[in-house]
Amino acid sequence: MFDDILMPHQKETIEYGLKNPYFIMALPPGLGKGICSFEIVRNLTIRAKRELNVLFICPASVKLNIRDEIIKWYPNTKISCFMNKKELYPLWDTEYAIINYEMLKEAEYLFKWADIVICDEVHLAKNVEAKRTNLLHQFIFEYEIKRVMLLTGTPMANNVADFYSLIAICYYSPRFNDPEFLKKFPTYIDFAEHFCNRVEFYSDYGMKVKYEGVKNVKELKSYLKDIYISFDADKVLKIEKGITKHIQVKELDNVKILEDFQKFVTSDVGQTISSKAKKEAALAMADATIEYVNLLLKTGVDKVVVFSDHIDAAVKISQAFNTKAMTSLMTNNQDRRDLVKEFQEGEQRVIVGTSVMGTSWTLTRSNNLVVNDFPWRPGDLDQLLRRIRRVCQKRTPFYHFMHGSFQSKYILNLLEEKMEAINKVLN
Repeated sequence: MFDDILMPHQKETIEYGLKNPYFIMALPPGLGKGICSFEIVRNLTIRAKRELNVLFICPASVKLNIRDEIIKWYPNTKISCFMNKKELYPLWDTEYAIINYEMLKEAEYLFKWADIVICDEVHLAKNVEAKRTNLLHQFIFEYEIKRVMLLTGTPMANNVADFYSLIAICYYSPRFNDPEFLKKFPTYIDFAEHFCNRVEFYSDYGMKVKYEGVKNVKELKSYLKDIYISFDADKVLKIEKGITKHIQVKELDNVKILEDFQKFVTSDVGQTISSKAKKEAALAMADATIEYVNLLLKTGVDKVVVFSDHIDAAVKISQAFNTKAMTSLMTNNQDRRDLVKEFQEGEQRVIVGTSVMGTSWTLTRSNNLVVNDFPWRPGDLDQLLRRIRRVCQKRTPFYHFMHGSFQSKYILNLLEEKMEAINKVLN
């Protein structure tokens, strides 16, 4: 149907999905996870010679986006997009049912109804110990879903338990009879001990354990062979990587923040910066970020995207530009859509947000991203950078990283090192 517009990597992904009933579609932002999953469904429907029931699970903030995307490509598709739990009802007139992860408990009956389950931004489902992830595992396993697609641009955000969770779901597939993977690694601890480096350290609460890096790479890749597909966005899209600018402002004068940062840099493995200190550092940087964004606007930049990992800093910056910040406090998805539309199509010159802005939104009306402070997870940073670096971006992206101390550059280096370790396996 779309052979003339599908890119080679998308055709390969669709072919892979038709061959492998349960799989992780780990396409970076901009590579077309949505259209690939829809085309897999369309091809399977043709094979079945009947309408298939598709349960599409995604973050609440993007449900309407998903609905609109399906209608855009397949105008006659019958869709039920449930905006809250009270709207749920037994289905008889629908091809696609769209819900968010918070509805899983109440929507159990939809798993019995579904032929295909698609989980978008599935890395947000967290590890198997989280309640809603446990429900997702339980329903997929118990109802023996015929097809499961796990869509993510960030398959291993920075947590081995989360990644194990995705792999385990894939090995529930009926094609794997008594799978070796689940017998050998019944828990994420078993998985982590075998494929990661164990690091023990002491904190105020006693000895702690965390897992870093990757080992036994060849074996891990063998387990991923039939359940995981990804592409290097830089090679596929041939988009400019962009230019990074490090903006060093005056040193922070908050002694407590600097002490915590210094401990992070000089202490033994395992030391982390307290969330309070990181939050205060982000807020302390906000004034310098506001001044820098104003300078960009005055010197010819038309629009600017601004990120902070913390709500208080994001709100402060947004107020300086007479707009609202896209944070978790903005719970109405229509408000988020309106904010993006005003930025993409209207007169609003600055859009500000936290991590909720770093997923699913296209912000290519600007080619300038200012990062007030860094997220902890490397996947979050990668997702964020790709808000302005997409196939529809016709200009060179510019990334402006604000630094209030040399320690913030150290955090950036750690994020980059973690991404290298992840890519060693996944790409």
